Amino acid sequence: MSHMPIDFWPAQKQFFEAGPQPSMLLAGVGHGKTYVGILKILYLLDEYPGSRAAIVRQRFQQLKKTTAATLWQLLPKDHIARRNDNEGMLRLKNGSEIIMMHLDKPDSLNNLKSLELNFAYIDQAEDISAEAWDTLWERIGRWSGAMKKGGYPSDWPYRNRLGQPMPPRYLFASCYSPGYEHWITARFWEHGAERAR
Repeated sequence: MSHMPIDFWPAQKQFFEAGPQPSMLLAGVGHGKTYVGILKILYLLDEYPGSRAAIVRQRFQQLKKTTAATLWQLLPKDHIARRNDNEGMLRLKNGSEIIMMHLDKPDSLNNLKSLELNFAYIDQAEDISAEAWDTLWERIGRWSGAMKKGGYPSDWPYRNRLGQPMPPRYLFASCYSPGYEHWITARFWEHGAERAR
């Protein structure tokens, strides 16, 4: 990816630069949530050649019409090594992979449980369940085929159970305001019930 300067709004910039802790961008229609989420995934896949990421949305039609459309708009065609729309798989020339997933089907959670990932972005997270979020978080940090541009330094803090260096675990999402009773509010709002623990 070419590292051209991007004019982010302050909330977009904060979201893009947020470290590997789970993060959420809450904004209304037209605020570039999907745009910055896709940019962040592409940046991570470029920084860590051979890494694997999932882009997830609850409904297939929205994944196809909105999320994937943004991906194709932002990803230069000459960076693509292989594209399989039937399987929702995309391999980049640096060896990184993107898995496009929707959670419409009854076996969707089981499909999530079989993934080995370094990063994941959820578009419109208010539509998914807390169980889907937790399952995805469990699957991140399991792919060990990723390198780091320029190599891992000897004091690299992110390592797997065998002590091998790995990319940090990134799970991030964008959403509309989900309401006070939603699991997202409980976990991410500064006064949320699960934040108080």
